[in-house]
Amino acid sequence: AVRKRSERENPTETETLLQSLISYDATKATTPGQNPIVNNLNNTLRNGVLAGLAAAETNSATEIDAAKDGTVNPHIKYADTDAHGFGQVCVTENELKVKLVTIKTISSDAAFPGITRTAHFTVPTMAIAGKVKIVGPVLEGAVQFPL
Repeated sequence: AVRKRSERENPTETETLLQSLISYDATKATTPGQNPIVNNLNNTLRNGVLAGLAAAETNSATEIDAAKDGTVNPHIKYADTDAHGFGQVCVTENELKVKLVTIKTISSDAAFPGITRTAHFTVPTMAIAGKVKIVGPVLEGAVQFPL
């Protein structure tokens, strides 16, 4: 069923709650921030729904850390869902090195928009490591909140 326009303009409490797991208005949090829109999907994917809700409600790194659940998605080491960029991979006999590069907003004005941040990962080969353990991410540049 298609909802009427007036229903879409007034989301239900459940819709608002679900939306806050994707993005939220930090100016309305108990620890107000300056951004009217904060990407929370990265946090929710990596740390679970409770950490996503803590971020949306409080906008506090301390509260987010307290609500993190490392068992939710232990295979996700890094998420940057609203970024533009590219990745570089270097494969050697002993390891795989990955560099994810997030670039500034793409525009037709600039030849290269510039780098916002990079995330570096190293994955040793099975023969050396026995059980694969990803090292990283090692972040450089502006880190998004909440990571």
